[in-house]
Amino acid sequence: MADEIKNVVENGGDAPPKTAKQLAKEAAKQAKLDKLKQKLEKQQNAAPKKDKEEKKEKKKEVKEAATYSISTPEGEKKDTTVALPDAYSPKYVEAAWYSWWEKKQFFKPEYGRKSILEPNANGKFVIIIPPPNVTGALHLGHALTSSIQDSLVRWYQPQKPIVNPLASILLKFKCCTPNLYYYNFCRKGVRIYHQLKKMGASYDWDRAAFTMDPKLCKAVVEAFVRLHDDGTIYRSNRLVNWSCTLKSAISDIEVDKVELPGRTFLSVPGYDEKVEFGVLVHFAYQVEGSDEKLIVATTRVETMLGDTAVAVHPDDERYTHLHGKYVTHPFCDRKLPIVVDDFVELGFGTGAVKITPAHDPNDYEVGKRHNLPFINIFDDEGIIVGDYGKFTGMKRFHARKEIVTALKEKGLYIDTKNNPMVVPICNRSKDIVEPMLKPQCSVFREVYLHPIVRDAHGRKMSKSLGNVIDPMDVITGMSLEGLHQQLIDGNLDAKEVEKAQQGQKQDYPDGIPECGTDALRFALCAMCSGRDINLDIMRVQGYRFFCNKIWNATRFALTYFAADFEAPLDNKLIGNESLMDLWMLSRLATAITDANRSFAAYDFAAVTTAIYNVWLYELCDVYLEILKPVFASDDDEAKKTAQITLYRALEIGLRLLSPFMPFITEELYQRLPRPKEVAQIVPSICVASYPSEKEYYRWKNEDIEDEVDFVQRVVKSIRSIRGDYNLQNKTKTEGNNICIFFMFFSSKRCSLFFLQICLLVLFVPIFNRPPPLSDAGTATGNSNEAPYDTDIEIKVYQGLSKYESRIRNLSERRKRQ
Repeated sequence: MADEIKNVVENGGDAPPKTAKQLAKEAAKQAKLDKLKQKLEKQQNAAPKKDKEEKKEKKKEVKEAATYSISTPEGEKKDTTVALPDAYSPKYVEAAWYSWWEKKQFFKPEYGRKSILEPNANGKFVIIIPPPNVTGALHLGHALTSSIQDSLVRWYQPQKPIVNPLASILLKFKCCTPNLYYYNFCRKGVRIYHQLKKMGASYDWDRAAFTMDPKLCKAVVEAFVRLHDDGTIYRSNRLVNWSCTLKSAISDIEVDKVELPGRTFLSVPGYDEKVEFGVLVHFAYQVEGSDEKLIVATTRVETMLGDTAVAVHPDDERYTHLHGKYVTHPFCDRKLPIVVDDFVELGFGTGAVKITPAHDPNDYEVGKRHNLPFINIFDDEGIIVGDYGKFTGMKRFHARKEIVTALKEKGLYIDTKNNPMVVPICNRSKDIVEPMLKPQCSVFREVYLHPIVRDAHGRKMSKSLGNVIDPMDVITGMSLEGLHQQLIDGNLDAKEVEKAQQGQKQDYPDGIPECGTDALRFALCAMCSGRDINLDIMRVQGYRFFCNKIWNATRFALTYFAADFEAPLDNKLIGNESLMDLWMLSRLATAITDANRSFAAYDFAAVTTAIYNVWLYELCDVYLEILKPVFASDDDEAKKTAQITLYRALEIGLRLLSPFMPFITEELYQRLPRPKEVAQIVPSICVASYPSEKEYYRWKNEDIEDEVDFVQRVVKSIRSIRGDYNLQNKTKTEGNNICIFFMFFSSKRCSLFFLQICLLVLFVPIFNRPPPLSDAGTATGNSNEAPYDTDIEIKVYQGLSKYESRIRNLSERRKRQ
């Protein structure tokens, strides 16, 4: 455009000569055009550079995680005199500790005693670990079991510091070629040992043994005989999940629960035709000595051959006249008592339930309560046994059809209806699982059944789906390419590898992040809520961030301890604690109670929640913030008291956390300014006593907890108001003519303590009543009212020039309510 204008100026054709004034004007115009052209060219040349600079700015600087590079001989204590890294790093934290624990023999049952034969007044805790995987690699199921058991061991062990409940590791291997037994399996056993150590498991490795070692075989026989002789171990019949195809009992984990919407035909191993499920068969029992019939219903009509009673609810008036009477079995010479039991759901169905104690878990319990006979009608292959006429020798599902036909012939059949139900199927044989009575031996006082681990979508982990997670990959991290390579190196065919890789791309587009052992252990236990665990790696990573929060909080808190700080030797209060000091101690006492009671109930989700909350929401979010102005003040007495309370919070908090996070708690525990005499007696957090309710119950103060809880709820409400008006924490409220204040209706809530807390947490001027202003002006500003409870209302005003009349109006309105 500038060139075209220049041509017109220079080649004006036959135009008349221009005056000096016109030429000057055109020259000025041309100068402007040239300047514009240069500016445009400059912008065009600078644009790519700017884009590069923007991309460069967007690219985040990736800091390398800290590693422990100090040369530490195997078994020697880690150097804790060096400064803590700026951020939590699993590689740094987990280095060197385990070999030191082993060398110091913290995991041995005789630790603290001269000999294991020396009597232990504290008693003992015994827990059995399952044999590790014969493939030589642990999966997440093993990681879950190890995390649960080791957390229990570490919880019990400090209470009984001279007893190690895990005295040995029992490995059970099978090999068809005896010559390969020792070399191959010992090599894989070493790999398993390494993985368990990586998990932080507190096993006594000097007592590792194989199940079939001659010495152990003799010990097992001797123990069994002694337990049997004193009546501790005995054999009795118990219901088990039975696979008629495998002719074996199977565990609950091997049973798939398949939901059916109604009438459905399923293929069953051993049957040419499909078998009908999802229906409810109604039939009648004849009441003895009467024309009356008692109608019952069942989804497994073949089991009626094993019925030994009919149950009705004690409050069901329809059957009151039948209490204590009998019905007769149509296919055998048996009388069935009519029993009353709360197990029957009042008002549901006919109100009468057939009881088959030997083939139903609920009926089993009813049978025990009423001392009923337990009649097993099947052999191991699911064939009818006993004196049942033509039904004897039939397969169970063939008998199902024939029994319905026979009931029709006797006039006892009522009808068959659709019935949504759940069918148990063996995931190995695909057979329908049959509850069967089998002799069982048991010696355990308590049995804890933990859930199974599935992927984030609730699917079972399968190599062909690509959703199998190696716990070592979660601990150390693994790229997507590395996950793909693991599939290629496995035993899947090409099509399955491709399918599995697609699954990995969807679930782990950036690979698996490094989470560390502590985060993995804590996550697995936190997700033990009774249902199957749908493991989301992002949640594990969230607990890795929790580790970083603990790390930063402790690192920051350690700066408050001067060189002359003397840690307390007991848990007595010094008498100068502030209200917030007492609140922190009270919250610790509550967490101790919750953790111990939940541990005793095997409620690991509740334990981890209690510990997580006291660390994150109470110690980090509230108490550390409250301490900042205390340590910035000139009040030496308040500083000293705050130091002692902070030390107690850190020391107890780490001990609470140690069963789940052994590495980070050891690293930080060793940095605490502990008294020398205590450090000599308790050299490691592994052997430190777990905080007990009995020790710290005196710290509980419900009144103070209620007061601070009230403050926190008020703060939350004020922050909500500020959010509505988009007011940042550091907004100068005076300059914007904005005022947040409280209307108190109870002297209990109007306290200096309350106002100080709000000032500290909100960082804005808070008034228990509006500041005095001139009498000029009227209350014309905008307002937002937050009625909080019966004691207080929260107000925020903008643009007000006179408060007195507004306060008077609010007070009068309050009186009228």
